[in-house]
Amino acid sequence: MAEEIAHLEQGIAEIKKELSGIREDLAILKTKSETYATKTELQDVRLEIEKVRGELKSEIEKSSKGVIMWLSGLIIGATGVILAMIRIFN
Repeated sequence: MAEEIAHLEQGIAEIKKELSGIREDLAILKTKSETYATKTELQDVRLEIEKVRGELKSEIEKSSKGVIMWLSGLIIGATGVILAMIRIFN
């Protein structure tokens, strides 16, 4: 009987030791979890990224159109100058 009680006491001591470790791990996880983003926060970030991406795409399209128009005018003007020079020297 004394042997059984000693075995039980040893088992209880091991359980207490493991419980202490679990409590420490839980405290660490709880502290770390306070810095984690929630699903809602991640969704908000995703929506903001999509908004910025759309605005950026719009700005790039505007810029591209402006560059194409400017280059077209430059090419037409250069062609006119070249034709004028050909006419003058012929």
